[in-house]
Amino acid sequence: MRRHLIWALVLGLAAAGLATAQETTSGSLEGKVVDAQGAAIPGATVTVTSDQGSKSIVTDSSGRFFAPYLTPGRYAVKVELAGFSPVEQKNIDVRL
Repeated sequence: MRRHLIWALVLGLAAAGLATAQETTSGSLEGKVVDAQGAAIPGATVTVTSDQGSKSIVTDSSGRFFAPYLTPGRYAVKVELAGFSPVEQKNIDVRL
């Protein structure tokens, strides 16, 4: 039986970080990938997709990922790792 990934987007949905200049034209997503027991999952591939294309990031040793310089819009985020069932979250709004 395949284990399920549970992941949580921490903070950065829709680039909730403060804009430091008026020239800011992009947003970002960040989060942490954890298993059902809450343990960090390093090495998972996180794919962020919009109409503009996709970008893949690998989680660090703490299970964290950061996808900077995203064009504002709607995104889908998919998390995959061998031995786990993939998880996808759709309709994530990225704003300035």
